[in-house]
Amino acid sequence: MRRDTRGRKDPDVATMPAKPATDADALKLKMSDPEAAMLFNIRAAQLPEPKLYYQFYPGRQWEFDGAYPEKMLYYEVDGGIWLQTPNGRSAGHAHPERFESDCVKLNAAALLGWRGFRFTPAMVGDGRAVATLERALGYKPITRPLVEKKVTNGGGAKPQLDAASVEEVD
Repeated sequence: MRRDTRGRKDPDVATMPAKPATDADALKLKMSDPEAAMLFNIRAAQLPEPKLYYQFYPGRQWEFDGAYPEKMLYYEVDGGIWLQTPNGRSAGHAHPERFESDCVKLNAAALLGWRGFRFTPAMVGDGRAVATLERALGYKPITRPLVEKKVTNGGGAKPQLDAASVEEVD
């Protein structure tokens, strides 16, 4: 058995099954607003229910916001990408230490064969996140990638997007 950088035992992944958090465990945890909105959108689109807070790597506390283990597919909703501390440093997922730990986790998932998607709260809100999952789960044909349309609002403020402002592009 190997040891990780903190001296903890790093189990042989091939011999240990991953264990999902139960629905009861997931409900005990407080979902962020974007995570709750994602789950609402998934249900509204009548997609299969994801396993919430699925622990994919035995011996570590790493978990996905939502996962479809039978398809080796996960999604993450990365909130806090615009947060800053009072002294102007990045916070949330944009903080360098948090970003690096996310990289380590998602690279480990990729090495195990997981395919994943990362979404921002804006992508959840305007429908791009659930549209991407529909394609990944095989409910809609994969034709072209989804991107937001170029919207000009003249005032310089960030435009608000809705489902109609999302298009497929070549």
